Amino acid sequence: MGVSKNRFPWFLCCDSARAGRLYIARGRHPHSSSMVMESAMSNSPVPVKKKYIHKACMNCQRRKMRCDATRPVCGQCLLRPPRLGTPCRYQHSLPGAREESPAGTSTSMLNEPRIELWEPYAFSPLPEIAPHTSREKLDFFLHRFGCRHLFFLSPSGLFYPWSISRGLSCVLDLWINRLSNAEGNDHQTLLALARGHLNDIPQVEDPAGVLQTIQAALLLSLYFLDTSHRCEGRYYCAIATSLAITARLHRLGSAPQTSFPSFAFSEGLPIPTTIEQRREMIDAFWSVVIMNNYWVAASGLPSFIPCDVSMSTPWPNDPTLENSHALRHAPFALLAQASILLERTIAFVGNDSGFLAGRSNIFSPLGHRLECFINLLQMYDTLPHSTPGQRSNPEEHIRLVTYALVYTAILRLHAPRMHGHEDARVKSFEAASALCAIVSNARVWEDPIFVPICSGLTEFCLTWMDSGSVEVQTAIIVLQMLASRSPLAGHCFLRLSGRFT
Repeated sequence: MGVSKNRFPWFLCCDSARAGRLYIARGRHPHSSSMVMESAMSNSPVPVKKKYIHKACMNCQRRKMRCDATRPVCGQCLLRPPRLGTPCRYQHSLPGAREESPAGTSTSMLNEPRIELWEPYAFSPLPEIAPHTSREKLDFFLHRFGCRHLFFLSPSGLFYPWSISRGLSCVLDLWINRLSNAEGNDHQTLLALARGHLNDIPQVEDPAGVLQTIQAALLLSLYFLDTSHRCEGRYYCAIATSLAITARLHRLGSAPQTSFPSFAFSEGLPIPTTIEQRREMIDAFWSVVIMNNYWVAASGLPSFIPCDVSMSTPWPNDPTLENSHALRHAPFALLAQASILLERTIAFVGNDSGFLAGRSNIFSPLGHRLECFINLLQMYDTLPHSTPGQRSNPEEHIRLVTYALVYTAILRLHAPRMHGHEDARVKSFEAASALCAIVSNARVWEDPIFVPICSGLTEFCLTWMDSGSVEVQTAIIVLQMLASRSPLAGHCFLRLSGRFT
């Protein structure tokens, strides 16, 4: 079949005389000015279609609205519902800005090592191990530490016949650093060491290790109460409570033992062979109870100790007098009872918002018990009182904290009934006046529990007090002293001083 001169079928034509390229032509001479496509043999790069990047934010793109691309929040997202005020997300970044992923997360965050919740310090090694606490450091800590009643270990037993564990040593160094007012990089290093070394749970065959771990967790929880870190403080309080319950420290008395579910330990700690070891176990349990009730007062959240756990451990301070009536009136035992009354009051008021109408069968006995306990404290209050400038002894400090806890419980119980109940109004104002007198005479910076107590007093003053009252002026002065140590105290001071000054 013949082919016309002006029409060519599909074929490949080679121009070897000029450039040796391959062309695909149809209907025209291969040397014409209109070429269809060049082969991949040429070295010229293949052009790539440029991706269009929207200037508008992703929310305005979705709603198909004109966007002014204002950062961090554009005008449409700022003025139109839902008006969340969150920064807008864009497909492009400003010059010099960090590159972001499509989901709005920076790529540097995506490349960071992931942290598992059950091993929060496994992704990086701990800093260099701090030296063990020496006898001089321990003496300095015990001299400056205000909550001496929460340190239940015997100082002599820490060095002989056992040694201080790494976890307790790091926590002691952390507290020494804070008591010395030496914040900085060393503070962060000691905090990381204290957290890391408390992950190792000792065996039940090592009673000294179990008690030291409970002591370290208590001190670290108290440290976070002092610095107003509620979540971390409650976490380490839960650790100490779990260890104390599973080690059977609540069953050290002569009451018949009943079955109890085992969690960490299949059996309790070995029976103590000396009076000193028994005293440490008893004080360890009641220190855990007091610390647990401290956090109930500070956070208003439920207790870590189950309500159905029966206790046979005798009251602290004298393990040889298990059934003695005088043992209940020792200063440390009275503090434990006051903390329990405060925990029961907060649980009663917080869990039943309608108790005004139908819970008088519990309200009246609880109020009567608080009044009887105040009378009991006044009956056994034979300690000499120190002047405001004099350093208080440990027994007097425990006495002031005990009074503060009971009056806080009275205030928490009667304050919600002040509308329409004159007796509740009178008792609430008496409790608030007593609390102001206590915090003005006590060295409030020595015990972190005074910060949540003053926080509750602040709420009462803001609601019921006048600007010229002595209680308001006392609360402002005390909160100003505590503001440098606690963010919560600083917040309460700003609220109270901004309202009445």
